[in-house]
Amino acid sequence: MAVTSSADPLPVVPVKWPRVLIAMAAALAVSHLLDPWAWEQLRYPRVNEREWGRLLRSVGYVPTWMFGAMALWLHSRPAAGQRPTGRGWRATVLL
Repeated sequence: MAVTSSADPLPVVPVKWPRVLIAMAAALAVSHLLDPWAWEQLRYPRVNEREWGRLLRSVGYVPTWMFGAMALWLHSRPAAGQRPTGRGWRATVLL
């Protein structure tokens, strides 16, 4: 049995891309097939009459995310005399 020190790097295992792509395609196909069943079984028609339903609808509203991104950008701007790092812009775009 070979003893390895903690300084040795972990071995790199090659990814078998055909298997990964087949698994992803199968997962996507199953999710598409189950979507009508999930819609019928898990739907709650009165969701918008509840506070949490309105919250979920508001969270998915694009202007809400744009407002949050603008707030993040304004907060991450460099102070006077400091060099801009670009990190705030990247975080804003990702949000």
